[in-house]
Amino acid sequence: MAAALAFVPGAVLSQTGRPLLDHLKAMTLAFEALNSKFGRDDYGAGGADFDETRREWRVEIDRGEGKAPRRLVVSISEISGAICAHAPAQDGCVASGDASALLEAERGRRKALAEAARNPPPDLQGAMAALIRYQAKPGGFLSGGNLASIYVSMHWPDARESLDLSSDAIRSLRDLRIRILPGSQWIPPAGNKHVGENASVNIGLPARRADGTFEVRYGYWCGSLCAATCVAVMRHDAAGWHVVSSEVESMS
Repeated sequence: MAAALAFVPGAVLSQTGRPLLDHLKAMTLAFEALNSKFGRDDYGAGGADFDETRREWRVEIDRGEGKAPRRLVVSISEISGAICAHAPAQDGCVASGDASALLEAERGRRKALAEAARNPPPDLQGAMAALIRYQAKPGGFLSGGNLASIYVSMHWPDARESLDLSSDAIRSLRDLRIRILPGSQWIPPAGNKHVGENASVNIGLPARRADGTFEVRYGYWCGSLCAATCVAVMRHDAAGWHVVSSEVESMS
């Protein structure tokens, strides 16, 4: 099943919020648990709901005609990491999994983000500029020439603070031949625009990893069918910021 991505500009702001997982990750874990039991298949899902009191995700699955059981409810505990798929009103798991390693990694990432918010790494303007330049290379989302303008800013966890890309940083990127503006000037398009010519680029604070590199989560939005969330690994040295790698986590 291809899950639809509802990307909201500024989604990277909630990097330290609750819950630990997001809707897309919860559905992915549910599908993986079912695949391990029944093999890969196309599933229908009504979305993922989170119970704050129980700290538990609930994903309702329809396996389709002729499948037994056809309807399943997959629960994912953010306390224990246990994944259990069961038929409605029945006890016992027909499929199971374990999300504890993923949840522990997320807790560590959020701890690193909290530290970054208290003690931000150096030259945040340079970090933003390095990411934009990286995405302008062949294969990046700025390389196709489809966007007329991008609006760039960096955001602290839980939207406590934000930082526009500065005029000096923008001037350093003028060779990219794309109009770059501060993120605070972004005005979302009116109506339900699927693909626009302007994009909001939201970048999270660089969070230090155990090996001394930094993880940076970021995303862009240029319409309901023109969005992505990404995660980059970056390093900082005497020459400035460098992108080691970048992967797309989800896209619409």
